[in-house]
Amino acid sequence: MFIVFFGFISTLGMTIQYRVETRVSDLYEQSFQSELIEVSRAVERYISNEYIAPVTLLELADYTGNAPLKSLNIDRIGVASSRQDDVGIVYSKALVWHKRFDSNYADDDVLDNNQIGTSAFSEQGDYKPPKDVYWYQTTSISTLSNLRTRIYKSLDETVQRLVYSSNSLPLTTSAGQNLAPDDTISLVDAVGYVGSFPMCSGVFEFDGAALTCSDLYALDGTPVMYQVLSDSQAAVYVESANIKDSAGDSFLIFSHIMTKAD
Repeated sequence: MFIVFFGFISTLGMTIQYRVETRVSDLYEQSFQSELIEVSRAVERYISNEYIAPVTLLELADYTGNAPLKSLNIDRIGVASSRQDDVGIVYSKALVWHKRFDSNYADDDVLDNNQIGTSAFSEQGDYKPPKDVYWYQTTSISTLSNLRTRIYKSLDETVQRLVYSSNSLPLTTSAGQNLAPDDTISLVDAVGYVGSFPMCSGVFEFDGAALTCSDLYALDGTPVMYQVLSDSQAAVYVESANIKDSAGDSFLIFSHIMTKAD
């Protein structure tokens, strides 16, 4: 009787221990998932502002507004990014992962162990991390596409402001320089602004045309260029360092100006 009772007590003890360990594991997993979501959101914020993905968790944590990430268990969290160009533009592919409870995966194993193919994370092709980690994957493609669309729209608005008042091309800079066909100048220089993009504010005049900072700079801070083609035609354009083709050359985003003058 004693032996049977002792056996029952031992079995009960192991059952209670198993349930406790399972509960601890569940709490860990819930915490890990919450941390993964927090880091993933931070990556998306970074990409939306910088147009590229962070390379490391430390770089992400040091980014403005992401200081709370430094309190997370960085030994179990990883951030990686790679340069890709298989869709016509250079973009970033980013991966965030959080190792599960008792997972012993090394970071290199996470980036090399593809569940759905043979390519590593850094290579082109679909990639899915191993089962022992929570993960989130994203790219900067939509952010870059949106940037290009917004630059196009902004340039069209700049064209309207450049010829709105006199219906003739602005050809004299604030410094008195007369522009001739084939001359190219940044609108920043044309209006005589000497500050920086982040500090820019106010209204500026270019030969009768009233321009704002959104005319002088593209959304990502690239100066807008103005090229005179003839007495009645010109172009405004942007060559953004953030939007490049596979050869590393910046895409030319431009809008054409044609006035009624000959």
